[in-house]
Amino acid sequence: MEVQALLQLIGSGNVRTVEQEWMAALAEGQSAPQHWTERVAVLEALVEEGHARIAGELAWAALESLREGYEPADVLPLGGMMLTAVGECEEVRDLVADLYRGAYADRPNIDRLLDEVGLAGARTPRRALRTLGVCLSLTPGTYLVGRHDDSAARVERIDPQTWRVTVMTAQDTDELDPTQLADDYTLADPDDYRVLSCFSPDRLEALLEKDPVPVVTSIVRAHGGRMTGDSLEELLTSRFMPSDRWAKWWSRARARLKRAPDIRIEGRSPFVIVYDPNADTLEQEILTAFDRTHDSASSLKILQEYLRECRARKTAPAAGLLRQMADTLEARADRQQAIGNKLALETLLVAARARQASGDGDADLRPVELLAAAADPVDLIRAVEVPDLWIAALTCLEQARPEGLADQLAQLLRVAPVSVCDAIASRLVDLGVSAEELDELVQEIVAEPVAHFGALFWLWNGPSRPEVMRSVTPPDLLHRILSMLAELRRNDKIDRATVRAIKTQVRAALSARKCQRFRSCLDTMDPGTASAVNTQIKRLDELGRAVKEDLLKLITERFPDISARPKVEPWADENVLWVTAGGMAAKQAEIHEHVNVKMAANAKAIGVAAERGDLSENSEYKFALEERDLLRARLAQMNAEIGIARVLEPQDVPRDRVGIGSRVTLRRTGTGARRGLTILSAWEADAGKGIVNYKAPLARAVLGARCGETVELHLADAPGTYVVESLANALTEG
Repeated sequence: MEVQALLQLIGSGNVRTVEQEWMAALAEGQSAPQHWTERVAVLEALVEEGHARIAGELAWAALESLREGYEPADVLPLGGMMLTAVGECEEVRDLVADLYRGAYADRPNIDRLLDEVGLAGARTPRRALRTLGVCLSLTPGTYLVGRHDDSAARVERIDPQTWRVTVMTAQDTDELDPTQLADDYTLADPDDYRVLSCFSPDRLEALLEKDPVPVVTSIVRAHGGRMTGDSLEELLTSRFMPSDRWAKWWSRARARLKRAPDIRIEGRSPFVIVYDPNADTLEQEILTAFDRTHDSASSLKILQEYLRECRARKTAPAAGLLRQMADTLEARADRQQAIGNKLALETLLVAARARQASGDGDADLRPVELLAAAADPVDLIRAVEVPDLWIAALTCLEQARPEGLADQLAQLLRVAPVSVCDAIASRLVDLGVSAEELDELVQEIVAEPVAHFGALFWLWNGPSRPEVMRSVTPPDLLHRILSMLAELRRNDKIDRATVRAIKTQVRAALSARKCQRFRSCLDTMDPGTASAVNTQIKRLDELGRAVKEDLLKLITERFPDISARPKVEPWADENVLWVTAGGMAAKQAEIHEHVNVKMAANAKAIGVAAERGDLSENSEYKFALEERDLLRARLAQMNAEIGIARVLEPQDVPRDRVGIGSRVTLRRTGTGARRGLTILSAWEADAGKGIVNYKAPLARAVLGARCGETVELHLADAPGTYVVESLANALTEG
């Protein structure tokens, strides 16, 4: 959503949507730090409307997300802007301080400087950041000019331990602490007229004669960017030239100033000299910005901005500039290819877009050639990090490798960004892929949600082709999404970037359009399933406070009796299968092996058998197809089981009676013989270890019994009456 639209939402009081759109933009992960600068205005508007806390949270979320993928030095400028916007936010202050430590790790005693400037809270963010900006730019010989007068100074020495700075002025030498220095001075160019007048007056006079433009520019800048001709004349004739030389000098200087890109002369008598640093042409500005980019996402952003601005101005894009951008990108791609960098395709796709905008009819030639020559073109497309480039990549793939296109698209559907999945699925349908094959793909996606989370969220949002959702219901998907979120907490092997991406996407998917998809999902649920979902959501702090509260409120509104209706014993709830975390992990591992080993081997066997000719007499081919059907059926069964599985937490095990997760000791009346049972699910059942399925008759006979009560057990080896002697929690007590 555009910044202007977000500002309008803030003005209308719709802050919640602003939060959701902000987090959704983070989830897409398309923008480099410099492209978030325009959103600083959103933070400022939130603070102005009294939502400083929310502004701080959003700023922290953006900076924390960006520093996962970019160097501290790249994120730091945005960090300073956001901290200035949100003001007194301790979390953002601490994060920006960490960015400084990372960006200036080579500077001695950087922590001492951070303490000196008061970034942790002793001073306002603006003042602390200004001080850091000045001090970290200093080296012996750096020139400074006064912030409140025309004085100038030169840095002589910087104490690396205390960060006290010795400066020389026209009068004497002084030693200042960092804050004093930044309060009194700002950085200056060696050719600033104040520096020259103090330290090199002869050079200043020579420049006025030979090259007056930089001198006059410096003077006008020092006077706020606007100065009358009379004021300039008074300043120069009082110090640097006789008054009778002014008219002749100004005639020559004016002619040169008119050609200067950032100086404008307005009026005649009196005239005004205006310094305008933004006076470059659009093409100059774009090329300057483009030359600073080092990744495809940033390059694409600059290209899009240029084309959008050309449309707004109703001017044709400069073909020469676009070809220059494409040449630069293609040269970068060549370097990437030389070192085996898979991002070469992404770079070539941006170059192709620039060539297409320039009118080049063979814009896609280079990426098509790369995909045609690649040993694994699917692997190259998987490496494309900018979702906006995937459609172009798929178009090039179809040109480069039309044979086996359906198989390649099926592989890509599993790992594609959310925004691309529907186009891939539609193309698969157009290529004649059957509903059964699509269903197999969906089953694989649902079976391993962490590995295929983009496609999972596409299914949740609702594919445009109804045949895709043949065997998966919205409640199934909701459970997989919530279970995936819980798995992130338990599984420390998932990398941090994936964890952050999934968390952000989950929040965005469930809260999008005022939780519209979640609402429609509730409409398809029975009260028992809703109760299980309610319990699951209550445990998930990863959803974030606001999203969690919204979802629980919607469940209560849809099922008002959910908390008041009689509680069903966990073992009697047919809509839920209670399993341990270990059982869940084992089942997920079994599904992973089933999909990636057994089904993959079967697919290969089908291909090999098919290559042997006449399929009607090919018994190996028929056997492989039968095995495929069995594997698909088994996967559907496992997905159905895991679809209702809920992880049993230690606090779920009752203390006063036998329940799921109990370890119970039974004593037979009469003989006194003891027998131990651990009651878990079918996934963990092991008769040799005394672990029984809680749905089995033996377990049902003791479930709910309290210590001291008797139960009748129909055991093959020792039937009779038993007393519940003791209970323990099998999840916490060894």
